Amino acid sequence: MVRNARAAGRAIVVAELGLSVGCVGALAKLGVPASKRRHAHVGERVARRVDRLGGAYLKIGQLLSTRADLLADEQRAPFARLCDQATPVRPETWLASLRDGDLDGLVEVQRLPFATGSFTHVHLARRRDTGQRVVVKVLRPDAHARFSADVALILGFSRIGARLPLLSSVPVMDAVKLLAQAIGSHLDLTTEAALQGRLSEQLSERSDVVVPKPHLDLSDSTMLVMDHVASARRIDDRRLDPQLQRDAALAALRALYTMLFDGGLVHCDLHPGNMLVTDEGKLVLIDVGYASQLDEDQQTAFAELFKAMALADADLVAQVVLQTATRLPDRVNRDALVSDLATIVDRVAGRSAAEFNVAAFVTNLFAVQRRHRIVASPGFTMGIVALVMLEGVLKQLTPALDFQREAMPFVLGRLQAARRDS
Repeated sequence: MVRNARAAGRAIVVAELGLSVGCVGALAKLGVPASKRRHAHVGERVARRVDRLGGAYLKIGQLLSTRADLLADEQRAPFARLCDQATPVRPETWLASLRDGDLDGLVEVQRLPFATGSFTHVHLARRRDTGQRVVVKVLRPDAHARFSADVALILGFSRIGARLPLLSSVPVMDAVKLLAQAIGSHLDLTTEAALQGRLSEQLSERSDVVVPKPHLDLSDSTMLVMDHVASARRIDDRRLDPQLQRDAALAALRALYTMLFDGGLVHCDLHPGNMLVTDEGKLVLIDVGYASQLDEDQQTAFAELFKAMALADADLVAQVVLQTATRLPDRVNRDALVSDLATIVDRVAGRSAAEFNVAAFVTNLFAVQRRHRIVASPGFTMGIVALVMLEGVLKQLTPALDFQREAMPFVLGRLQAARRDS
């Protein structure tokens, strides 16, 4: 009952926020664009409320902070602080929530966090035994309660949305459950420590990317201790040299392709707060709790889709769509399906990051599937989330970057590996 009441209260706030943003959008469509001041006011108001909601809603705010194609700059700017500067927990609150002995292996633990996320806050400290500077990530005391309320609300809305004809081709409930499972892993820092160690190993051969190694002997389910990388700034920090930013953005894209087509463990939370750049120009990836594992079949299907898009091969796109579908009609008009897919494939072939919109492509793809009564596989969901999140950052920092050209070496490597395995 308490959880449902909390969810109902949050639903009211979410509806209010949607109305605020919707009114500005509706006026724009009627030819009455809002002023920059109005955009900034709405953005700041919504960002403050999202900050208060916390939990999974901060993830939405973090995504919006990267989407210059969806929001005006003035409306989007206030969301940037939600990536790593959400309202922190008071020191006496988080210290009281720790278990006896949690801090015994540490000294010089900073009481105030230097970064705060959706479910955690981050402090600097030193190891007691070696004196090494480390980062200590602590679970917020209210994280589980917030997450339970968010899941109850999101599942409720999803059950309604799944019945709408517009979403008939989208595996709404499966996708939401995958998303909830991935976010839920954020609440167990033992799981996150294991994921971070795996990602560090997976990207160890890349000289341009660093994933801080976890200190498993000092970590548990509510606290994660890891290496501290000195002099690292957010990738969107204006004090960084623009060339360093562009190099780091390219490294981020190549790292994501390594995850999608090679290792299979995909970091799904690539917003600016989780991508740092050192003075030497290395990209530092942090906050790995929000991740997903793709099996080899899913990696190969992603590769086939990228290959088909690069070659503008609608027939191959149709083949991938049919092979990865969870449900098909009794009869599929393949010629009509290929013709519909050719329309959207031609729009994206050879486009730069400034012109290519992953989210729009996925929306159009789902629309074609809906017309042909094909239900998409939820297996692509998390990979698409990672691409959409990173896409927003790349559009700001290096809009001329060619997504498809950069993908091809990774795609071909994945397809060759699949042929050897078969």
